[in-house]
Amino acid sequence: MSPAPISQFQRQLNYYYGATQSRVTTTLSSAGVWEYLDLGGIVSTPVDAKGNMTTGSNVFNSISVGWYRCQAIFTFSGSANAVYQIIAELNGNELLYTKTQFSTKGANFWEVQMGFLYHADYNSRSSLQSSKGMLSSISNLKFKVQRPSATGYLSIENATYTIIKID
Repeated sequence: MSPAPISQFQRQLNYYYGATQSRVTTTLSSAGVWEYLDLGGIVSTPVDAKGNMTTGSNVFNSISVGWYRCQAIFTFSGSANAVYQIIAELNGNELLYTKTQFSTKGANFWEVQMGFLYHADYNSRSSLQSSKGMLSSISNLKFKVQRPSATGYLSIENATYTIIKID
């Protein structure tokens, strides 16, 4: 069987790759409360030639409307023998299908992978656009973490992010 021609993938070549390469700690000061995961200033590789993605300290901004595939791989350290949950949020709405729970044993490192699709659509999340009654094509993707039954901390030791615009 011959491989698929590259023309089938031309619409899928808009992608973003970034990484967190130094230790960043998020403090979970209340049990069962979601906190934004501090991504610590994302080190990005400028591979998105069409400018579909920008980043901030803890956010990925999809600039154009369409479907995206996100793959996030986190290497964590944290409170020993603890249960954590991580979830993605798009424009202030939790993407419930991305909720992932993991537990820790001892004081080692744990790797968590999240892969999901999301649709970036016109929205009123930007204060400038909503104050003027206009919609924005900028969508904000963030990650949140919690410990359901205790307080503690969670540190990113390393993380990689790949976001591909697929239409």
